[in-house]
Amino acid sequence: MKKILFSLMLLCCAIAGKSQSDVYTATLQHGDEVKVFHGTSALSQAVGAAEDGDAINLSAGNFSGVNITKAVSVYGAGFEEDEATGTYVTLVTSALSINSSNVRLEGLRVNGGINFGAVSDILITKCYWGGSSFYNPASVIEISKCVIIGAFDCKSQNIQGLRVLNSVIGAVRNVTIDSRVQVDHCMVYEDYGGALLYTNSLLVNGYVGSSAIAENSTVHNCVIISNIPANRVVENCYVVPLAEIFADGENYNYSPERTYELKQPEVWIGTDGTQCGLHGGDGWSKVPATPVLKNMTVEVDGSTLKVNYEAQTR
Repeated sequence: MKKILFSLMLLCCAIAGKSQSDVYTATLQHGDEVKVFHGTSALSQAVGAAEDGDAINLSAGNFSGVNITKAVSVYGAGFEEDEATGTYVTLVTSALSINSSNVRLEGLRVNGGINFGAVSDILITKCYWGGSSFYNPASVIEISKCVIIGAFDCKSQNIQGLRVLNSVIGAVRNVTIDSRVQVDHCMVYEDYGGALLYTNSLLVNGYVGSSAIAENSTVHNCVIISNIPANRVVENCYVVPLAEIFADGENYNYSPERTYELKQPEVWIGTDGTQCGLHGGDGWSKVPATPVLKNMTVEVDGSTLKVNYEAQTR
């Protein structure tokens, strides 16, 4: 019963909605123990109080940035508001730094960058931020269904096992020949040089698909807007004018309303047999996995807490 009660408390504190927009909360769960922090500094307080393996759930609202030095999972309400899916915005108002391995982030919008130390086993999904810098070697990092408006700058570090999937990427820079970096089913604006593997992606800016792609890059089954020069490994790519790529617009500008559906998804096929771009592979979704809490009533009967609610997945 105690474990069920704590789980219920965590659910009630963590669910994001407009009613919480003026009360910013970070709920820290350590085993059966739950602590709740309030205000814009709640995230940093929760990280400070956390231990490795703990989970932090953030309401919708604004939170100060933090240096994550523990193996924690941080779950927010989302990075864009959408009434239809019950999604609201958890905004981190300044940069995040990750200096611990085994960190998970989901459903956050970061005003600034997410920067990485010498870390491994990082998972980031359904987040929005301004770019990332790798100041130290890092490994086993997976980023999926995200919007990165700025650049991934690898700073010529040895980056092993960085995979970016079904995401919008501003740019990729300074990937060394010894690194292992794959961009799959993404939409990439620019490339300023680097030895990486592009698969099943949309390379939609003039910088990509030109001599700016390093000689050691490999490009498989991508939609590009200009021919790639010699000395690159290029297989089964589709050269398409930018205005002919998307069914919902003639440019690649990011906006919440865009779907980025392709005009010819049945023609531009990736290495995995699905369409190139965001909707192939595992698909494109901006909605976090946090459930929506509906019709909750709470009453106290003596020493008994009675809670009735509906929890609905999105």
